[in-house]
Amino acid sequence: MTTTARRILALWQDLPDWSATQEDIQRSLKSRGAARHHVRQALGGLVKEGQLAKRGEHYRLPQAPTPAPKRPRDEDEPRLMGTFTAHPDGYGFVWVADLRESLFIPPRENLGALDGDWVAVQKVTGRAQRTSGRITAVMERRRMRA
Repeated sequence: MTTTARRILALWQDLPDWSATQEDIQRSLKSRGAARHHVRQALGGLVKEGQLAKRGEHYRLPQAPTPAPKRPRDEDEPRLMGTFTAHPDGYGFVWVADLRESLFIPPRENLGALDGDWVAVQKVTGRAQRTSGRITAVMERRRMRA
């Protein structure tokens, strides 16, 4: 690692969330003339090595991927059963007789259920006014193919 690269990384020592353009970095290092070329080369090398991330014009320290938050299990909530009606766009609805309404099931929550399957569903709070849900299990496969 070059001295310029070490100096660049040192800029993030006190401010790990800092996002800076090449010009900001050159100004912070007080680079002039040919030294600006060395800064540009060092930035390219740091990005290539994965020590810096570049998004658009801005450089920053790479962020470790944050794991998806775990969903709380609602064991106390009664299991609802119903028939899944699939839409070609991936989302669907589960008609639950106990609720006298259908639950909207987003595509990422359908657990691979096919149209007509008998499913167990959990009611979740939706963003819209429509009540939504999450399929927790396919109890009976009514069709073998989509």
